[in-house]
Amino acid sequence: MIGEFCLENSAEIFGNSDPKAATVRAQEIYDQLDTITSYMLVVGTVWLGLYYIVSRCKCMPYFDRTDTFTLKLNNRSPPQRFSILFRDFDEYAMVHVFLWCLKDVMWQEDIAWGYMCIYVPTFILLIDVLYLSATHRGQFMEFAHSIITVLWLLSNGLWAYGELVEDDDSVDITTRHVYSFPSNPTTDTRLHWRYAAGCVFVVALTLVMVSHMAWMVCTHTGVLPLQYGYETLDTELSEELVQAEELDSDLGGYESPKARQSKVVVKGYI
Repeated sequence: MIGEFCLENSAEIFGNSDPKAATVRAQEIYDQLDTITSYMLVVGTVWLGLYYIVSRCKCMPYFDRTDTFTLKLNNRSPPQRFSILFRDFDEYAMVHVFLWCLKDVMWQEDIAWGYMCIYVPTFILLIDVLYLSATHRGQFMEFAHSIITVLWLLSNGLWAYGELVEDDDSVDITTRHVYSFPSNPTTDTRLHWRYAAGCVFVVALTLVMVSHMAWMVCTHTGVLPLQYGYETLDTELSEELVQAEELDSDLGGYESPKARQSKVVVKGYI
């Protein structure tokens, strides 16, 4: 985006005395940033892919999903999907980050068919997350975040369509200099996809501000902790620990597997 900003505003950034030289300089910066972005996207995507592979190994430390934060998060989370692959809702929902990066790699490399092949499952996944958060109680922030993410993905797709299919990069530099969001979308239809993407971006950013303001107010007033039921979770886990210890006592000091598991989970939370 920085490279495109320089390219579309080369005269303002590098001076009006020599427009041709300014355009050449802007193109050089664009090409340099494009190369850097390609490497960063590939490295980030590979890193995320390795993370998801390693996290499947339950024997790995810090991947048992029994830490305090995760237990609180999962207290009233929506039901998980594909339990063979994911241990809770959050693991399932966060797969969209990996898919998003993979999609952007395809975009960066101008592979239109690859972009669409990744975009479709990413969109389906986020719609499912939106549905689960909308139909499950106590998911105000998750629901708001899901709406914003879906809108962001939609605008991302509109922008990518303009570049990969409509080839808006082929628009002459004069028209690109005239283009301005939101005041002047120009008459070139190839740039209208980018303009539409900008409109959806604005809606998403507005929802970000509104939802986070509501989140701060709810957190300050104590509404969200009650909504997520952390106090209830504390009570339930404490009772489970007592039951596990009573079971040990009844068995004459023998620690049953079930009691051992309860202690691990509960003490990990407390």
